[in-house]
Amino acid sequence: METRILDVFPEGYKWVVLTASLLCIECFLLGLIFINGTRKRFFTREYLDRNYGETANREFGAPPSNGGYPDAGNGLHSTAWSLEQWFNFNTAMRGHLNFVENLPAMVILTLFSGIFYPKIVFWLGLAHILFRLLFILGYVANPAYRSFGFLPMLLVLLAQIVLIIIGLWKLFFPPK
Repeated sequence: METRILDVFPEGYKWVVLTASLLCIECFLLGLIFINGTRKRFFTREYLDRNYGETANREFGAPPSNGGYPDAGNGLHSTAWSLEQWFNFNTAMRGHLNFVENLPAMVILTLFSGIFYPKIVFWLGLAHILFRLLFILGYVANPAYRSFGFLPMLLVLLAQIVLIIIGLWKLFFPPK
């Protein structure tokens, strides 16, 4: 008899895998659409050519790269920005980088806690997706507003940690 990979996990675990996958997709799409859109708004061809074209042509024999790469908002290509431009670009960038930095923990906690409590973790995973979006939108609007997504997101992570601890406790110390 052939065993499929998800057959070794509890029933409903496929939904946990789905939410973990959706977190990864959300991170990818926010970077691709939102951050690249923000980058194109600030690092226009006109801006790059006017401020860095001569230097880039002299040093590299080519105009500055589209989108101002590899500048992440604190490099040479952003030195001609106003403080407001710098702030707006960097809050968008920081909001996304925070997602990237926390994605491994979010996915691992989702997958591990889902082994013990797949139905609960499915809903926690969906909540996490929503709260992460609120976090980034809040961060871009005003960094103080990120707490509208951060605090509930933190509660989701803590709940997943508690579920892992309870699940492991029951695994190692089953009731008699």
